[in-house]
Amino acid sequence: MKYRLTYILLLLSTFLAAQQRITPPKMFVGGQIGVMASMVNFTPKVEQTALNPFLGANAGAMFRYVGHHFWGLQVELNWLQKGWKEKETGYTRELNYLEVPLLTHFYFGKQVNGFINAGPQIGYCIYDKGRHLPDESAEQYMSLDHRFDWGIAAGLGMYVNSVAGVWQIEARFNYSFQNIFADHKSDYFSSSVPYNLSLNFSYLWQVKGERWQKKAKKTAIHKETKTAEEKTSKKKHHNESTEVKSGLLYDPATSQNTNIKENEKTHP
Repeated sequence: MKYRLTYILLLLSTFLAAQQRITPPKMFVGGQIGVMASMVNFTPKVEQTALNPFLGANAGAMFRYVGHHFWGLQVELNWLQKGWKEKETGYTRELNYLEVPLLTHFYFGKQVNGFINAGPQIGYCIYDKGRHLPDESAEQYMSLDHRFDWGIAAGLGMYVNSVAGVWQIEARFNYSFQNIFADHKSDYFSSSVPYNLSLNFSYLWQVKGERWQKKAKKTAIHKETKTAEEKTSKKKHHNESTEVKSGLLYDPATSQNTNIKENEKTHP
């Protein structure tokens, strides 16, 4: 399943590369901060509850490249507090990760945009700590066997373009494909993968490409010019119609209006 998802994402990226380009491309840099709720999928099961998950924080920096209409690429460097909280014992395990997601960024809208982020991620657990350790020993209280992590991330959100920059909010789901404990046949756990849901607030500043406010100003000027031209054309047409109805005909040679009936008598 995990290989199929990765393969589908690669095919999708190849297809999107053939879409219409933006010249010059837009580039953004920024940062984000958020809160997250985490759990670990254990087999055999370790009792946890979605109503009382492990709560942590996350923060990071991001770079966004938009070279095509409706989609771009986004790479991030994030610090995340993952972990789990046991229902019966109250034991909590905090897992601090550094992660690098490589996301395809789909967007739609103008000043207020909706967007979807999706793609693979890699990470490494730099620090972990257990709290409220029970008297009884258990396999999940041992040291981690695998600190390297890889998985998938998908987010849904919206952002607003302004003169001061881009402000956005995103809800994101992360799922790991790497067990944190050994998963050989002789080991206790066959599955121990973290997953989490986060709510993130971000700010980005555009460093390259046509800015939104300049583009909006150009669009407004173009609309005003087009409207003025249409009004002038309608007024000219109206004047010509009025002259014909009144029996007057404009003569370019004399730059004067000539009576149509008199002109017909002179030139039968």
